[in-house]
Amino acid sequence: MKTRIPAVIALAATAALVSVAPASATRPQQVTLWPPTVSSGQSVTVTIYCFPPAQQTPLATTVDSRGFLAPIPLHYTGNGGTGFGWEVQGTGRTVRTPGRYTVSYDCWSGRVSTELVVTA
Repeated sequence: MKTRIPAVIALAATAALVSVAPASATRPQQVTLWPPTVSSGQSVTVTIYCFPPAQQTPLATTVDSRGFLAPIPLHYTGNGGTGFGWEVQGTGRTVRTPGRYTVSYDCWSGRVSTELVVTA
């Protein structure tokens, strides 16, 4: 005689496993740009998502890059849809010199970066 696990118990066990999965599994720390490729002198929006440690210090309030005309002020926009992390965002202008530029930001648990492409 085979013993079967009732579907309710199996479902509850699966839900318990999913609920303890780390938030990092749902979204990586990251810097994203919109648009990632932009004409010189145009605006770009930077969105940064970071995981907070148990005892957090404030995040930097600006992000800078050689590809930006000036440091871009950031404001808190929520938890990035994860219920765990912190998302900050800001909009600024790019430089007039075409090229590839690195945009980096220090999250609590590491540096995140991406590439900005400025075209003529």
